[in-house]
Parts: sequence; C-alpha cells; structure tokens
Amino acid sequence: MPELVARPDNVAGVPSSPPLYHSANHLGEGMRLKSAIAGASLLIGRRKPTGSLMRHLKSFIACVTLLTGAAMALPGPAAHAAPVRYEAESSPAVCTGTIDSDHAGYSGSGFCNGNNAVGAYVQFTVNASVAGTATLAVRFANGTTASRPADLIVNGTRVQPAVAFEGTGAWNAWSNKTFSVSVSAGGNTIRLSPTTSSGLANIDYLDFEVGTAAAPAVTWLGDTQLDPSAVYFVSYDGLVNNASFQQDGIVTYAGYQYAAWYTSTRYTMVARRQLPSGAWQTVQLPHRLSTNDSHNVISLGISRTDGRLHLGMDTHNNAIYYVKSEAGLVSNPGSVSWSASRFGAVQRSLDGVSLGNITYPRFVATPEGRLQLSYRTGGSGNGTMELAEYNGSTWTRLGRWSSASGSYTLNGDTSTTRNMYLHGISYGPGGRLHAAFTWREGNSAVMCNRGGLANHDTGYVYSDDRGRTWRNNAGQVLATTGSGTLVSVSSPGHVVDPLSVDHALINQESQAIDSAGNPHVIISYVPGRYTQCVSDFVQQRISSGHAFHVWRDSAGSWRKMEIPVALNAFGRSQLVLDGANNAYVVMPYGRIVTASAASGWTDWTVRFDGSGLNAFGEVVVDRGRIASGVLSILYQRRSSGTTPSPIRVVDFRLG
Repeated sequence: MPELVARPDNVAGVPSSPPLYHSANHLGEGMRLKSAIAGASLLIGRRKPTGSLMRHLKSFIACVTLLTGAAMALPGPAAHAAPVRYEAESSPAVCTGTIDSDHAGYSGSGFCNGNNAVGAYVQFTVNASVAGTATLAVRFANGTTASRPADLIVNGTRVQPAVAFEGTGAWNAWSNKTFSVSVSAGGNTIRLSPTTSSGLANIDYLDFEVGTAAAPAVTWLGDTQLDPSAVYFVSYDGLVNNASFQQDGIVTYAGYQYAAWYTSTRYTMVARRQLPSGAWQTVQLPHRLSTNDSHNVISLGISRTDGRLHLGMDTHNNAIYYVKSEAGLVSNPGSVSWSASRFGAVQRSLDGVSLGNITYPRFVATPEGRLQLSYRTGGSGNGTMELAEYNGSTWTRLGRWSSASGSYTLNGDTSTTRNMYLHGISYGPGGRLHAAFTWREGNSAVMCNRGGLANHDTGYVYSDDRGRTWRNNAGQVLATTGSGTLVSVSSPGHVVDPLSVDHALINQESQAIDSAGNPHVIISYVPGRYTQCVSDFVQQRISSGHAFHVWRDSAGSWRKMEIPVALNAFGRSQLVLDGANNAYVVMPYGRIVTASAASGWTDWTVRFDGSGLNAFGEVVVDRGRIASGVLSILYQRRSSGTTPSPIRVVDFRLG
C-alpha cells in the first residue's frame, strides 16, 4: 500500500459544502453516526411516535447521515455590503477590442470582445472607500475548449500571472472568477492582459467590493527557475522533488535561500540565492538518486552552532546518504564562494553514527542552535520514530520515542503493529518541541474495505527537554526517548481528533506553531457525509476529500474546522502562520487558501487558484522566510512519463 501520495489529476470539484466547526470532545466519524441513530431509535422506543414526531426523527437521521457531526456550529456568512458593478462597455472601462452584444446573457448593454493578441487588455477603474483587501468578481464567457490566460494587474503591478479563464461551453454561457487583491484608498485600475495570441475571454463586468473579506491576501512577487529539466517520474502518486514531509526542501537563513533537487541525470543539486531577488547559484554534488521512488527526497538542515548546511537524502528503508558543508558556509554566505569544494564526501552514516535503515529524514533546529534529525526505522505499519542530535561537532543517536506495539480493533479484527506518521515536528515559543501525527495500522483487515487507507486519529505530544521526554496535551508524561516507555497507540490522552481507519485520512500533512505556542495542524480525509466506508482511497480522496484545520486554543482545548474548498486532489497541503497568526494553506497545485486569526480562523478564502504554475500536485514551502512576510513555494511542473520538467520557486507577499 502506498505510504505517501500526491495526485496530478485535476478533476471537477464536488458541490461546495458548509464548513464544519467541532468542539474538542466530538466523536469519531463512524461513532457519531451510530450514536445519533441509536439515540433516535431509543427515543422512538420510549414513546409512541406521532406523525409529526416521526417526520422530525426521519429528518434528524437524514441530517446526521449527511453531516456525521456531533455538537457543532455552522458559521453563518459574514455580513457584506453590496458590491459595486463596473460594466466593461461603460466608461471609464477600456476595452482593447470591440463592444459586442451578439451573445445573450450579458449584463448592461454589451461586453468586451478583446482583440486576439497578447496584451489586448480590458481595464476597469474602480473606487475604494478605504485601503485594504478587495474582492473582485469577473464575469466572462469562453466558447472555446482552450483556456485563455491573462495577467491580473492592479495599479500597474502584476499580482497574479496567467490566470486561467477556462472554456465555459458556449459564448453565451457566462461564469464568474473571483480574486482577492490589495487596493489603495481612492481610484485603482484593474487590468486583465492576455498572455497568448488567442486574446481574452469575453468580459462582461467586474464586481468590486472592498473591506469585506477579513482573510489575508497574497500578492504574487515573482517566479524563478531552478532547473529547466529536473528528474520526473510518478511514484506512490508523488514526485521525488516535491513531498509534504520534506523538512526542509527549501529554507532561508541569514539573508540567503537554499533549495535542493535531483537533476534530469539524477545528480543532487543544491542552490542558493541572496534575498530578496538575487540570482540562483547552483552546485552539483556527486550523489545520484539510486531508484525511482518518491520517498527518496532531499531534506536540508542548518546547524547554527557551526554554520553548516546538512543534506539527508535518498532513503526508503535503507541507510541514509548524508552530506554536510564546511563550517561557516551559511553563517557568512556573502563572504564565501558557492562551489562543490565547500561540501564534504557523501556518507552512509552521520559522521560514523549508524542509524540503520531509515525513511523520512527531517532536520529540526533547536532554539540554542543544535540540529536534530527525526527519522523512521522499520516500515509502513510496523515502525518507530527516532531522534539523533548534532551539537556542532558530533552526532549522537538519542533513540526511539514511539512504539509499534499495542492493539487496535475495528470491524471485527485487531491490528497489533503500526507506525507513527508525523504531520510535523517543530519547535515553538519557549523551546517546546511539538509533534502531531497519525497512526498507520499493519493489519489492513481492521478496515471496512481493503481498498481504504489504514490511517486513523490525529495525535499530539510535546517535549520541553529537547525530545528526551514526551507529554500529552494535559501535560502527563507518556514516554522517555531511548527507554522502554514510548508513545504508543495505548498512551493515554494523546488523541486530539479521533477518526477511524475508514475515511482515507492521509499521513504526513502539515503543522505550524502560533506565537502563543499553540499547535495548528492540517489533516485531510473523506468526511462521513460522503461515506462511512472508503473503498478506493485514491479516487475518493480526489472526488470527496476535504482538508480540516485542527488547532489548540488558548484554554488548551482542541478545535476543528473544515476548510470549505474541495481538495480535487489526492495529495496534501502545507500550512504556515504569519506574524499575526493568520493562516495560509497551500493546497495541491499551489492553490492558496487563507483565514484570519481575528475571525478565529473561520473566514477561509481562496486567494490564489494556482493559475499559471502548472504544478504537478504537492508543493514544498519555505517556513524560514515567513518571518519576512514572504511565502516561497518550491514546485515542479507537470510532465508525462519520465520526461524531465522545470522546477521553480514562486514568491508571494503575505497580507
């Protein structure tokens, strides 16, 4: 069974659904449904149901079947002022083409039929009462089967490149595309400029609304190419150069950004650039990717105590390939040349410290500048998590902290082995090490259908002594690293969001820690309103999968809200928080969805739809650059077979 997944297929979205907000003590999906129906049956048994009562009970059971939710509130829509409509045929709008009226269904007296040429734009001049984030809704029609991309330009600055205006089926079939942009108080120009010789879709009008969307915006800054032909093959539904568990595939330190990937000839490449806009410098290292396996990613780490860059790579149940740079390479980058001679030899251990066969190497920097390596020993369904630590001169193997043992029983069968999959492992304020995770069972018979995915529950533990001891959310000690007492499926109080194995919960998604030290986690699965028994976890995640934001509040309780945007993908999302604790979720294909801390992370809004990227699926983000207000996304363009494709970095201004 695949251990990790990303999916290139971009299928039509499922009907939109309301966000679900749960309290921390909600039941699991299957348990909620059974309990609710049982309660209804008990009520019927205690009194003779009248016709009215029976109708209410039937409605109740139908709603439970749809939502499979316990105590929850469905947030109502935020109050909005009516948007202002600007017609494309009316001054001061400018249409580089003709104003036509030969296709029915338009608003006003006509629409803009732009010239079939690059740059043949339509422009609206809009008025904003205050500076802030504006919501734009562009009504368009495209009677062809090919997309007609256009740059979105606000006040002369391109804020979203090559936005796709897809075919609508006919020239009289009108559709809306929505954007969020930053505007100034007073007059602003909004321009759509086509990027191909086919020109624009027909543009009917622009609806403009400012100050009503609280979710933070993102502004496209630029897109740079690392390699025009990086290695490309699809394995476990993913790419080896972009996987959610890379920690980190791209990282910023001391004013420079670093990225790593495999070239078309399978060599390890590592690059750097001076921020904000320096040119990329590349170095080819001697190691070549050993197999076509998307598990075998490259992870980067920085040890601040000696200024070295570390690479852990090419592992899936085999000995690590490890390289480290000379001391001072990343602490004084401006005074040191970038060349292969700055890196040491490729090793199969950590400077002589053997780890055995491992998977998923993740580097974690401690608050005082040491570097830790998190990794799994064993395999899927029967493995353990371990830690090693580098103090600036030597590596030490700290040992195991999770256990594969214990019993999990469901659907009439019991599993006695499993492994922990981390959604993240990272330090927060106060030096606390946070780890959110899910379990993967070894015995697939515990699933209702063998076509499912044997992951269950979201767990959480933390350590206040650099990973030596581990506690649950209530502070109870659960485990000591390297001892016989480890975090296990039987550990009390570690589950913060229960979910059975029957919902295609994905492993290794994402976590972030807010400024108050509270963890936030993104998980995704097929909600119970679609099915209580997933039988094809790939296709059902694509058709019915949704992402959820799970977080701990200031009182120590865990909360959960569905992000009201269909995944339309098999892969996983990335989560980052800005300095104001606003949330930015980068979904497959590079789509960016945001929510404000002020709203309690309830105002989820699509801020970038991935247009122009042609990203394969999962992407990797630079968490080290978030503090400067910039989100950098490492992505690889979709290809076919084993044809190499470009790997690139796109940057967005946050807020």
